[in-house]
Amino acid sequence: EDLPVRVAFRERDGSVVPLIGDPWLEEEVAGRTFRCAADGFFQVNTIGAEAMVDLALEMLAPQGHETLLDGYCGVGLFALSLARSVGQVIAVEESWVACEDFAWNARDVDNVALFEGPFAEVLETFDAEERIHLAIIDPPRSGAGAEAVAQLVRLGVPRLLYVSCDPATLARDARLLVEAGYELQQVQPLDMFPQTYHIESMALFTLR
Repeated sequence: EDLPVRVAFRERDGSVVPLIGDPWLEEEVAGRTFRCAADGFFQVNTIGAEAMVDLALEMLAPQGHETLLDGYCGVGLFALSLARSVGQVIAVEESWVACEDFAWNARDVDNVALFEGPFAEVLETFDAEERIHLAIIDPPRSGAGAEAVAQLVRLGVPRLLYVSCDPATLARDARLLVEAGYELQQVQPLDMFPQTYHIESMALFTLR
C-alpha cells in the first residue's frame, strides 16, 4: 500500500486487474493533474504534451469568448487546459474509459460539455447554425477521415488545429480540408518520440 508505484494487469479480454495501488496514473501537465486509466491513453512525453498545450494556445489564439470544439479529446488534455482561455468547450470522445477519466479531470471546470460517441456521428447531431469558433482535433493514427472532415466543413469552423502522429494521414486529411475551402497556415513538428522516426505535427487551417 505504501509503495510509490501502481501496477495493473490487463487481461486478454481487455479487463484491468489492479495489482498494486489504483488502476490509473496521474500526470501533471500545464498546471493540471490528469488521471488516465491503465487501459486508457495519455501522451508518453509529458514535457512534449505541455509544449503542445502552449502551441495550441499560440496557434488558435483564443480571445476569451469563443466556443472551442475538441475532437477525440481523450482524458481532456486540450479541452481542460484551454477551457480557461475560451467561453465554452465542447468535447467529443468515443472511448467510455477516456470519458470516465475526462469527467474526473473536469470536476473543477464549469464551461465544458462532454459528448460520448464517434466524432463524425456526434457532429452530425449539431446544428450548422450553432457557432463553433475554434476547433482542435487529435485523431488516432488512422486520421480523422472524410466523414469527420465533411462535418467540420458543414459546421464552418473558421479556425482548426489538427494534431497528428502520422504525417501520411495528416497529408490525406489536409488535402480534403483544402479542397473544401480551408487554407493551411502553419505546420509545427514536435519531437514527441526522441530517438525514433515518429513525429507529432500540429497543423493550423483557416476557412477561406
